[in-house]
Amino acid sequence: MDISRNKRTEIEKVIGKRISDLKLEIDLQDGGPQANCVHRKQPVIINDAQEIQAMMAEFADKLHLKKVIPTVYRILDFHSAMLIPLWAGDDLLGLLTLSRTPPYQTSELERVNILAQQLTMAILRKQTEMNLQNSEEQYRSLVESSEALIGIMDEDGMCSFINQKAAELFGVPPELLLGKKLREVFPAPLAREYLSFIKKVLTTAEPIVVEVPAPITKSPRWFRTRIQPIRETDGSVERVIINAVDITEHK
Repeated sequence: MDISRNKRTEIEKVIGKRISDLKLEIDLQDGGPQANCVHRKQPVIINDAQEIQAMMAEFADKLHLKKVIPTVYRILDFHSAMLIPLWAGDDLLGLLTLSRTPPYQTSELERVNILAQQLTMAILRKQTEMNLQNSEEQYRSLVESSEALIGIMDEDGMCSFINQKAAELFGVPPELLLGKKLREVFPAPLAREYLSFIKKVLTTAEPIVVEVPAPITKSPRWFRTRIQPIRETDGSVERVIINAVDITEHK
């Protein structure tokens, strides 16, 4: 229910707090209308004044506001509510609550159920996006804190990712190496050798480990390099991740 500014102000005077400051929680074990709706996994229409106030009490109990419920109910002036639990399998995503003054009819449930299904799918998509973003951030943090030189390249040796440690070897920020090809940053013989390694991994879809010198500094460094195929969502292998560890001291 959309609360008008005047009603919001009136309610805040009654409860002595700003509505935006309230932390609304429902105890799903208390047997109230909303808790029952969630446990039954079925939408519910409430057209009874006492039951609607009982629904409001589920929010008010922990806020010690039960005594003002009749007054708030009078101010809101809604006499019907529809509760739709948002379940995704065994996971409860939320509870959609609609309210208005005219009573809801059973015939409206089908239309609202479609809305609830769309809302459930939107929540799941958002959760998936957030989980992927968190995973990417955690992975990036792990990569950037690694002492290894890490990069991602395609069959042409074009760099689409490189960590800070690897970029330091070339004395430039990582972003200046993105889009560059091996032949643009490595001596020609070394670039050709690495390209042959990359193409072998892309062809076989199997990782390889090589030990090669990298004459790109005044004092050549030796690296133990693992080249791992990256499988795309369709199962294809078009890129590799390169993880190189400096082993010069062991040579």
